Amino acid sequence: LKEKYGKNITNPCNLGHYPIYSVTFTNDILINGKLCKVNGITIEIADTMKEEFHDVNSRQRNVEFSSLEEDVLRRDFSINSGLISIMDGDVVDATTFNNDIQNKIIRCNSGVDKDKIFSDDPLRILRGCVFHARFGWEIESSTKEAMKRNGYRLEIVSKERITSEIKKAFNVNFGAYRLVSMLNQLELLKYIFPHLESSKNVLQWISEKEHDIRNIHLEGYSVFHHNLSVLRHTKSGIINGFASIFHDIGKTKECRQVVDGKVRFINHEYIGKKIAKKVLKEFYKLDNNTVNLICFLIENHMKMHQLVELNDKNLRRFINETENEEKRQYLFDLCNADSLGTLIKYDDGSIDGNLAHYEIQERINDLIEKDRNSICKSIYLFNGNELMKILGIAKPCKLVGIAKKLLLEIQYEYGNDIDKDFAKKLLIERFNSLELK
Repeated sequence: LKEKYGKNITNPCNLGHYPIYSVTFTNDILINGKLCKVNGITIEIADTMKEEFHDVNSRQRNVEFSSLEEDVLRRDFSINSGLISIMDGDVVDATTFNNDIQNKIIRCNSGVDKDKIFSDDPLRILRGCVFHARFGWEIESSTKEAMKRNGYRLEIVSKERITSEIKKAFNVNFGAYRLVSMLNQLELLKYIFPHLESSKNVLQWISEKEHDIRNIHLEGYSVFHHNLSVLRHTKSGIINGFASIFHDIGKTKECRQVVDGKVRFINHEYIGKKIAKKVLKEFYKLDNNTVNLICFLIENHMKMHQLVELNDKNLRRFINETENEEKRQYLFDLCNADSLGTLIKYDDGSIDGNLAHYEIQERINDLIEKDRNSICKSIYLFNGNELMKILGIAKPCKLVGIAKKLLLEIQYEYGNDIDKDFAKKLLIERFNSLELK
């Protein structure tokens, strides 16, 4: 390829001790007189091989040259075993590749030892679930049973590889829901999302047969039922997926209370933030920025239910705390999924998801437009020196900090475009009314 296409392709890069090479096209190329739009595409070229796994506690393998047939039979699923002749373009029907692609079925190749395939490299079990999540294809029954039998082997897979596969599922619509559903069906949740497995034992009803008097959370008696219902409405994306799966991790037996026929999990959002921060870093190996954003969403996911009745002053405070539009959008998405995933009984007897809070999103956007100036940051009408002069503060001290807080409260109340003279008058009045030692 390099000899034929020269500067239109990168130099081959060897990816390992066995002959596996990677090349990337730097331009579109002509093949048989036709322009192929391949600019930026990377392909890998490997020799045929067979593999042996000698350490039961590791996915490390030894490979050696083999026939084409042996190479096909070492692969996990038939849909990953397609062969095509580069000479004439014909598909080599050495596997069930064609039929399974057309019928949207995930299965092991015929003639292989399924237990050996999944035990040798248990990541293949998770890959099967992720293929199901990404494409919505069904897993063939005997393949599914073999995945379930060997699920315990997932314990030897590195956390980084687990997270890498999870992200692929989260990046498609309904991917997170389908992944969790399939893992639950195969009894594998405890290896991938252990907190979800534990949430099956945390009741959000009075008992397994009696919901509380508010007629909410009719989606099921456990926190797991609620989480699964929320995932049905979760938007695609890594942040959205992890935030939805972890938003109620703080609902534990310890913080569960039943008061006057109502089940409550007091401060579960703050408890959840602390738990999630540890788990997201140590188990899923996510970077700090991602962890901090997800924890912010967990901590604040209850606020949307409270914003409906707030005045403009408190909405401005909320806008300031969320810092930027991207953060607010993630929070809107999580809270709306949480609402839609909470089934309630309405006055007419119908049961449906709780109303999403789209009206709050519109109100906040209208408020930002009304204020004109950016209120996503703490922009003070007066700087420190000006505050000292206005309030007669002789030198920098903690009183300047108090004055700044008062000024920000005034801006929350009236908007950043408040008349400066009016703001100065209010500031002096409120500062002088304080009992300062």
